[in-house]
Amino acid sequence: MLLIYNIKTQAVKKNIVFILILNLATSLAFSQNAPITQAGSAISTGNTVTIPITISSSPAANIASCNLRILYDASIASAVQVTKGPGIPGNYNYNVSSAGVITIGWYHSNNFSVSASTVFFTITFNKVTSGTANLIFFDNGNTCKYSDINSVVLNDVPASTYYLPGSVTFQGDAPKTAFPAEIIACPGESIAVPVMVTDFNTIGAVSLTMAFVPSVLSYVSATANPAFDLEIDQTSPGVIIIGGIAASTGVSLPNGSTLLTLYFTYNGGTTGLSWYDNGTSCEYANDMGYALPDIPQSEYYGDGLVIPCNYQVNLKLFLEGLYNPALSEMNKAKDFVGGNIVDKYAGKVADKIDVELHSEGNYGTIVYTASNIDLNQNGVAIVNIPPEYSGNYYLTIRHRNHIASVSALAVTIGPAAANYDFTISADKAFGNNQKQLAAGIFGFYAGDVNQDGLININDAGPVNTGIRSAATGYLTIDINGDGLININDSGPVNTNIRSVVQSITP
Repeated sequence: MLLIYNIKTQAVKKNIVFILILNLATSLAFSQNAPITQAGSAISTGNTVTIPITISSSPAANIASCNLRILYDASIASAVQVTKGPGIPGNYNYNVSSAGVITIGWYHSNNFSVSASTVFFTITFNKVTSGTANLIFFDNGNTCKYSDINSVVLNDVPASTYYLPGSVTFQGDAPKTAFPAEIIACPGESIAVPVMVTDFNTIGAVSLTMAFVPSVLSYVSATANPAFDLEIDQTSPGVIIIGGIAASTGVSLPNGSTLLTLYFTYNGGTTGLSWYDNGTSCEYANDMGYALPDIPQSEYYGDGLVIPCNYQVNLKLFLEGLYNPALSEMNKAKDFVGGNIVDKYAGKVADKIDVELHSEGNYGTIVYTASNIDLNQNGVAIVNIPPEYSGNYYLTIRHRNHIASVSALAVTIGPAAANYDFTISADKAFGNNQKQLAAGIFGFYAGDVNQDGLININDAGPVNTGIRSAATGYLTIDINGDGLININDSGPVNTNIRSVVQSITP
């Protein structure tokens, strides 16, 4: 029994010694840690950038070979070359032929001692498009590893501690910054003017200067996009300076974002919203502080315009020559083109008129004329009047071959739309100067061909001449507008001659 016990004891001791030797061998195999490998980061405003791959170790590590694999976004950048760092011995090879993958191998005939941070390799990237490509080490156990001269693999577990990522950012040009092309406002109105940006990528600093006419706009306040801390000040009348530095790393905004909004009171008139750029007064920088390209200035900074709103006058009137009682509206004026009778104007437009604003106190003074206004078949014409002509005016309506008629009273032109309907009564025209066209329907007299304010033989003569020559087309002698000159045109003229029709004014 004692002999058996001794044999078993010796066997257990041998197993323990074997395990200790195995553990010692394993410990010796990983007696060193791999160096920490760091991919650098860089932001470039150009088309090429070089990124360092550095190694460091404490205590010093002895390396004789390594494999590295780095993944990146090939839609942003393209790796084109890998170069050994200065003073790095040995031989190396690399492969960048697969988009988004960089493979590097290095070997040396002796141990190379690594301690302080050393540039091991540099990788050159070309720009594909603006954006950031992260540089990530990919380690499946063999794709990233270090060995010493005895081919002992150095410890690099966990990999996230030993292989640190970096990035390459290709910064584009300066963002495009623009005001609305046109803002329409009425005097006394508060207006908001947004400053819109596109391609606002990784921006670290903003400097903008804008100018406007201070008599047209009074600056009130401003609000900035909360993503970017901006100072906004009116430094002198008509000049606003905008500036700020990103609170953290570069700020990016979606295309079409509002960087800030300026608030004004509109006083009337027209002013440009202009970016003033003397080289540095309008400028963007990336988060590394580098100014971004913005030349030519007109391609990067879009000006705007503030113009006055128009006051609206809604008129309704009928023309005797075009009025069709069966339809209770006017026929469309015709033309004669290529041997065919065609509509002169598209859609529901019957013909064109001019509208004059005459001074309430002195009718002979024409303050403003709106020309070539669409007169629709239903008699409606919409006239837009610039706001500087607000006030009370007689409205005089002129047509190419009808008697000019005047509103019976002065009409108020202002922010509230003015409505005036000549058709409901003869006395809606000054001096009751309208003709009844149907029951309860009134319109302007036809036949003033020469537009002298009288319908007489001087108007009938040209019409009769046109009849004899079988004239056609959109002519002033075509009283009923059907494109043909005939007795249907001379009839209304002769009737109104007998009635001694003429223009009546205040």
